[in-house]
Amino acid sequence: MKKGVWSYTVNQFDNKTRHSFTLMDILNSDHLSKLGAYPTDADIQMLYVRTKPLHDDFQQKHALWTSAKAAHEGKTSAMNLCLRELMTDKIKEWDIQIQVHHMKGTPAYKTILPNGRSAYQRNTIDERISLVNALSMTLEKFPELAATKTDVDDFFNTMATTRDEQQSKEGLVKNASMELEKARKAIAVMMYRNMAILMDKYGDKPERISAFFEVELLKSRRRKITEENE
Repeated sequence: MKKGVWSYTVNQFDNKTRHSFTLMDILNSDHLSKLGAYPTDADIQMLYVRTKPLHDDFQQKHALWTSAKAAHEGKTSAMNLCLRELMTDKIKEWDIQIQVHHMKGTPAYKTILPNGRSAYQRNTIDERISLVNALSMTLEKFPELAATKTDVDDFFNTMATTRDEQQSKEGLVKNASMELEKARKAIAVMMYRNMAILMDKYGDKPERISAFFEVELLKSRRRKITEENE
């Protein structure tokens, strides 16, 4: 028979914050503040001194992660605007300009836009960027559409640059998240160790231990603060 896990061997600080950096930020800051409220107690001050560097490290990495996420969201928004412009304006404009010289259904039209507008209004981001690039290359064979090609080239450059920036910021978010996860784990372990010392200190008055933690957030079965750690 498989033995159950003894609850005292489970690090609840780790378990509760595994999916929420923000929750750890709250629990960690609250714990340090409560430790700091006992400046004349040598035992508590020892906990404060060893916890603060980990707290500061977590805070710094949390700020970097938050900043990286904001930058990525900004570039994602810019990319979405490019896609929307392609779908609602650009492909319509190019199609109309092409049909001035080559009516829909003619061999030349089918060479330039074999699937009409639809391919530019669906597919993945990278597929649509590739389609715009391919359109530019095709238009090289049609000098009468030189102005259209220039506009296609400019828009392709905008899309490609925006996509590169978006993916670059995505990489920064991933790296920042990995570093922050290490810091989260470290502070969770420290809080678990601190609780053990507080249990030893207040063994005859265990109710005093809860004064050093945001107990309600730890006890709650439902995560009050939800935020996926990326």
